[in-house]
Amino acid sequence: AVIYAGALIRAGSGKYGEAVRFLSDILGKEPDNTNYLRALASVQTSMSNPAGASASYTNLINLETVDPELFILRAECYRKTGEREKAMADITRYLIYYPESKAALSLAGRTESSFGNNLKALEYFSGNLRLHPNDPECYIDRGNSYFNSKSWQWAINDFSMSLDLDPGNSDVWLIKGIALLSSGKNEDACHDFKQAFALGNKRAVEYISKYCIK
Repeated sequence: AVIYAGALIRAGSGKYGEAVRFLSDILGKEPDNTNYLRALASVQTSMSNPAGASASYTNLINLETVDPELFILRAECYRKTGEREKAMADITRYLIYYPESKAALSLAGRTESSFGNNLKALEYFSGNLRLHPNDPECYIDRGNSYFNSKSWQWAINDFSMSLDLDPGNSDVWLIKGIALLSSGKNEDACHDFKQAFALGNKRAVEYISKYCIK
């Protein structure tokens, strides 16, 4: 218990390497302890070790831990390690039981998009929007997919809808500005870059100085 508490304290203070050593030590003695495995997977995720985290989630699933969210967590790890088929298998399994899950549909779309399957990604994102029409994140997901395929006007439309629902998102103002710039609408783009900067987005400075100061 003392070692476990120490691991959590170190993880909370960003000392992930030490936390992993502590957790690995106690898991050597209690390999089936689900609390230790969850903590290890969380720390591995925090230290950008998706391969390690997916192995920890697999151990939890093999122990028949009653938590469907483990499949979504493992799928995100597989997406990051480039294992598309494994990621989609976990997401598909989850969607059988929770077909309206915003998080699962978003992850499915982002997984397909990250492997260049934009048409399939758009199916998931559009389905998510039909289920959650007032969620700005759903518009951002689809807007990003349109942006990646250089469908500028479609991207602009979705980013605009997202900003109608959440006007304080500086990242969306910035990417919408880039889409406007790419479609030749420099004046409108400069307006968005300035909005992004006013909301604290420092990356907007580069675009303002390059395209908006004459």
